Formats: sequence, structure tokens, C-alpha cells
Amino acid sequence: AQTLWGNYIAGRHAQAIRDDVGASLFLDAALEQAPNNPRLLNRAFVYNLAEGHMEKAVGLARRLIKIDKNSSIANYTLAVEEIKQGHYKEADARLSSLKGKNLDSFIVPLLKAWAFAGLKDRDKALAALKPLSSKIGEGAIFQIQVALVNEVFGATKEAETAFKAATKNMRRVSFRMVELFGSFLERNGKKEDAKKFYQDFMKARPRNDLVAKLLTRLDTDKKPVANVPGPAAGASESLFNLAGLLQNQRVIESALIFSRLSLHLRSNFPVLQIQIANILERMRRYEKANQIYAQINPKSQFAWSVQMQMAS
Repeated sequence: AQTLWGNYIAGRHAQAIRDDVGASLFLDAALEQAPNNPRLLNRAFVYNLAEGHMEKAVGLARRLIKIDKNSSIANYTLAVEEIKQGHYKEADARLSSLKGKNLDSFIVPLLKAWAFAGLKDRDKALAALKPLSSKIGEGAIFQIQVALVNEVFGATKEAETAFKAATKNMRRVSFRMVELFGSFLERNGKKEDAKKFYQDFMKARPRNDLVAKLLTRLDTDKKPVANVPGPAAGASESLFNLAGLLQNQRVIESALIFSRLSLHLRSNFPVLQIQIANILERMRRYEKANQIYAQINPKSQFAWSVQMQMAS
């Protein structure tokens, strides 16, 4: 049997050479030898979280929090799990205990907003988002979250105002923002407004096949499904937005971690799965990226582009 240090080094080496099975085995062996070592627990937890082993990551987060109650990433993970399970009061209490420094100042408002949405308190949900108004992506992510919270509560006028604020600069609007606002307009009987919005985007960003498909949908009687069917999906959307921002800023490992947390809340989310695969490609983990691509619903609007990406 290897020593604790030997297992730890072997685990680190296995991670470095992308041997996921070996990394997991060696880190587990090291943890058996030193189950309360905070450094080891943290490394095993972050590794499993980044790899998308969510059941294991949640269990390790619970262990880590007993040793280091201020671990932000462990608290985020447990808050996400609590929102997923509908334990909104517990999620709010956990998030309120964090100090609000660094990433806390972004993550806490996003997750608290959806915990309050779960508690049916629109005013508190919107108030929780307020600190983000001038912080993230020049307010675009803030406005999208405000729009989605209002949409969940049936406040369509306020939701539309926020969507318009988020998408006023077409050259900086992502496809997901187009999809969210356009489908909102379609569901609320504003097909002509949706058509103009899609066309305006196509003028600013030509040759976008995905938006062309949204335009085609307008000629049918098919109504898009709700953007956010519940608080877990809303929290997922917020983490997806943040992960995209981190990816653009080349904070790749954090982008992967928050994307994994987002996917834990909403497993059938093709645009998020593509984001995770793109991050893995940037890390040169092509086999893992293809595994993610293969999990995307073949009936989704992204199916063709995903097949092309896998072939390349």
C-alpha cells in the first residue's frame, strides 16, 4: 500500500495527465488515510466538482464544511443542492452566512434571488439582485436575471423592460439572450415583435443559423416552452451566464466549475452542455468534450452543429 503522500502525489500526477480513473482512485485512497485533512478534502472535492461527479462532490462538500465552514465553493455547491431539492430557506441561510468577498459578491445575490423565488417572494428576489446592477457584464446579466424573475412571477411588463435593457446593444448580445427574449415575446403573443428582434440580430450578426431557425419557428403554430420553469432552472441560468462571462475572461477552471453546478440544476440544457464541451476543448480535453456533445438531445436545435463539432 502506498503512503498518504504517495497516493496524493499519484493522484496529482494522474490529474495532470488526464487519467480520470487513476486520479479518482488515488485521491480516494489518500482520503481513506487522512479523512479530515482539509487540503486533501478540498482537492478531492474540487476535482470531483470539475469532473461533474456531482453526487460525490456534494458529499465531499458536506465533509469539508465541517472542517472549514467558510469554504465558499463548498457552500455554493450545497446551496445549489438545497435549491435543487426545494430547500429554499436552508439555501438562503447558508448564502447569508458568507462574507460577500470576491466571487461571493456575484454568486450570493444570484443564488439568493432564486431561493427567494422559491419562497414566492418576488420583492426579495429582485432586491437580492440589486447589488449586481453595475457589476456583471455592464449590467446585462443583471437585467436578464431581473427579466427571468419577473417572468416567473407573471410580471410580463417588467420582464419585457428588463429584456430590452439587456439586449439593447445587439453586437454584444449572445444567442442565449436572443433565445430568451424572443421566446418570451412569442409566448406573450408578440410574434411580430419577435420577428423584428430576430431580424435586427441577424443584421448585426449575419449568418447565424440558430437564429434563422427561430425565425422559421414563427411560421408555425409551435409555442416555445417557458424560459425558466422553476427556481432551480432560474439558478441554473444565472450560473450559466456567470460561467460564460468567466470563460470570456479566460478564467477557464472556474468557468467549468460553475457550468457543472448549473448543469446539476438543469440536466437537459443543450446550450450549457455546449458551453461545457467548449471549455473542455479549450483545455485540450477532446475526448471528454465529445462525451458531453454525445449527451445532447439529438432532437435539439443544436444537433447539427454538435455533430459537425464532434466530426472536427
